[in-house]
Amino acid sequence: MNEFFKIFANEIKATIEGLTGKTPGVGERNEYDAPGQEGIKPPLAVANVSVSGDINAKIMLAVTPVLVSAVSEWMLGEEEISRNENLSEDELDAAKEVFSNILGAFSTSLGAQKGMPKLSFEIAKVNFLDENAILDLSA
Repeated sequence: MNEFFKIFANEIKATIEGLTGKTPGVGERNEYDAPGQEGIKPPLAVANVSVSGDINAKIMLAVTPVLVSAVSEWMLGEEEISRNENLSEDELDAAKEVFSNILGAFSTSLGAQKGMPKLSFEIAKVNFLDENAILDLSA
């Protein structure tokens, strides 16, 4: 696991644990054929993110709706999760907040590391793609 991804994975774990009291497992990254959409299929919660600093780019973060609803429910103190595959506006707002917290912590951690890029992140929108939607990676 390269250092950049290791820092990102650590910030995901720390942020989710801080918000929910539960520590997620974060595994190795997988390679996907993004233009062919091999391996990443809706339903998904997708965050459109602008990156600035040492580089300027746009990225997308995609997670399953079950994960989004679980984190949202744990943040509210629920012990059992509903495994919801459809997300409400409130759950999308919670997802945006979680993504923002993770990316803010990641930005801070990167800034403290020598040899790592100094980056800032801004989440434009979080959308829910149901099972019939097409994941468009062209933007």
